[in-house]
Amino acid sequence: MVIGKIVRPIGVKGEVKVIFDSGDSERLDGMDSVIVSLRDGCYTFDIESSHALNGYARVALAGVDSIDHAELIRNGELVVSDKDLPPLDDDEFYIDRLIGCNVEADDGEVLGTVQEVIDQGHHDIWSVLGPKGEILIPARTEFIVRVELDARLVVVKRIPGLWDE
Repeated sequence: MVIGKIVRPIGVKGEVKVIFDSGDSERLDGMDSVIVSLRDGCYTFDIESSHALNGYARVALAGVDSIDHAELIRNGELVVSDKDLPPLDDDEFYIDRLIGCNVEADDGEVLGTVQEVIDQGHHDIWSVLGPKGEILIPARTEFIVRVELDARLVVVKRIPGLWDE
């Protein structure tokens, strides 16, 4: 699962600035290693240190010891295995698990599949593409009936005017 992105080198000793998809700048705390996905492949790095700052982390990776080395991994995505993901509450989901789920209304009408999760700050919006085109579903408890990740199914309450013609 992609958890963040290396946006640039920091300083001259090879540390990098990492922005996390979740906004949790302490995301790497307790982790020993991370996979960096680049255009030419994936590489595993031991984490020497990670310091949470204002919305990002300053990270030192083993073997990345100069600004030139850090430039080589700029724009790399940080990937972790499922076993390194923290447990979530029953009403929480990892975004990548929702992408591709089938969506239907509580009356059985097929609406399409989740294409994207858009962060709106106060709540997410799920972009669903299907027979009626794109439908934007607020990811709020009053609209989401249930999410069955094993069945790849999301059921939402019918919202008058949102997708009715």
